[in-house]
Amino acid sequence: NYDQEKKNLHMEITHGTHDPREHHIRKVTITHNDREPLIRYFPTQTKPSVLIVDSPLEAKQQDVIRVTAVCNEGGQKEETVVVP
Repeated sequence: NYDQEKKNLHMEITHGTHDPREHHIRKVTITHNDREPLIRYFPTQTKPSVLIVDSPLEAKQQDVIRVTAVCNEGGQKEETVVVP
């Protein structure tokens, strides 16, 4: 979700694991309107079921934000948000 007032992208990336230190979302890539992506790396997940991340981002109405999450054991999820 993007909060325009706070200029913040809030992400809750669902990813189940028994040990979030060993098996987790290791990388999140944020692409805003096809600009140079912001890449963040994580050594562990917030909880065994989800990685919760906030990222400051200045966007305006109709901007396109694409988030790609990559697991350290392979696999990825992608979600696209158009700022309302």
